[in-house]
Amino acid sequence: MSSEHVTQKLPSPARFEPMSGSTPRERLLAALELYEVGEQMARARLRREHPDFDDAAIETAVVRWRQERPGAPYGDHPGPPSTRTLGGAAP
Repeated sequence: MSSEHVTQKLPSPARFEPMSGSTPRERLLAALELYEVGEQMARARLRREHPDFDDAAIETAVVRWRQERPGAPYGDHPGPPSTRTLGGAAP
């Protein structure tokens, strides 16, 4: 395992004030930041559970988690996949 872990600064809790009055862009950016925080937490958990994993093994485990966690194939929403199209492209 590499002893040089990249330490990333987490967003300030004050940054996540109620979203009323915010623009769609601001809400999307906040959601993307939260996703990044969640992924950092998953990496930290994997490092604790598997101290023998190197950086490549951690990345492989994160990719597997994204693809195989409950609900992942269907977009994390219960029920059948949506048949809607976005921008004219089929899902």
